[in-house]
Amino acid sequence: MLALLLLLSADPVFPGDEWTRAAPAEVGLTDAQIAAALQEWTRQTGPDGVSKTAIIRGGRLVHASDRSTEPNGLYSSTKSFTSTALGLLIADGVVELDTPAASIEPALGPLYPNVTLRHFTTMTSGYSADGISRWEGENSDWSWTPYLPAEPLFPPGQAYAYWDEAQMMFGRTLTRAARRDLLALLRERVFDPIGIRESEWLPEGEVVIDGRAVPIRNGCTWLSLSAQDLARFGWLMRHEGRWDGRQLVPAAWVRQATRPQVSVDTPIGDTDRANVDGRGCYGFNWWCNGTLAGGDRLMPDLPTDAFFSAGLKHNVCLVVPSWDLVAVRLGEDRNTERGHAATLNDVGRLLRPADAN
Repeated sequence: MLALLLLLSADPVFPGDEWTRAAPAEVGLTDAQIAAALQEWTRQTGPDGVSKTAIIRGGRLVHASDRSTEPNGLYSSTKSFTSTALGLLIADGVVELDTPAASIEPALGPLYPNVTLRHFTTMTSGYSADGISRWEGENSDWSWTPYLPAEPLFPPGQAYAYWDEAQMMFGRTLTRAARRDLLALLRERVFDPIGIRESEWLPEGEVVIDGRAVPIRNGCTWLSLSAQDLARFGWLMRHEGRWDGRQLVPAAWVRQATRPQVSVDTPIGDTDRANVDGRGCYGFNWWCNGTLAGGDRLMPDLPTDAFFSAGLKHNVCLVVPSWDLVAVRLGEDRNTERGHAATLNDVGRLLRPADAN
């Protein structure tokens, strides 16, 4: 036990080209805990189960499935990277949280003059595009014309609506602000420094900046990483944007982004996505273990500092700073029946370290 305490109280450990591997017992876990957590994840997920999973404790890889180095689409976990790009642009003095988006993207001027970047990253913009869903029977928040503004869903800041078209316009607006490809920005400032070696982010159109056609990365989805590389991003966030002595993302931004930013008193927008409720638990495109309207936490069995990114088909990255823990699961099967947060609560509870308070 003394050796374990000395190990976890030492300077943070960061991976080089590969993660440093450790047996669970070396970092305050047990083989039985890992097995139980993986069994629970398998029970709640679809055919892909835990084929693309990685679990990190104390900067050491304690579990990696056979396909954990295989890239997979992150779906809406992409949104947490979009907001990270915003954090970098704020750090560079290019924009501020409360910069009106219309001052960057002229198309927003007529109908959305008061929408800010804060509104976009908290799903409170009210932005909606012209047209209905491009997929029959699916939610109407992704039309064929996501950059053609339609009448607002509600005045900015007056409700919460998890709305993919808003995130697509968010990505377009940040591209204009950055005056460059957001994937190139993230590769230069985050991916390369933390050792993410393979990444792809499919574009959704392009804009012309300084006479150049610049791809618009889809702000809501389509980034692909492996489980082990997504765990690197989670580990960066666990350390508030610091990596092996370098502050890559401002610590203040990470703290804000991973803490609730939407009041429980905020109404839910009247949309066909009204079942997605971020009140009390949504940060800057991160899900946080906040207190909900009824008084319960989103993940009642995990510490209050826990947060996660989440995408369709249960593509998730759970970060529990006070437990020094990151857990990632990717797949192409289906959402869990009880929802991302409930599943992560069940899995995370089983990974509670012996030395946790």
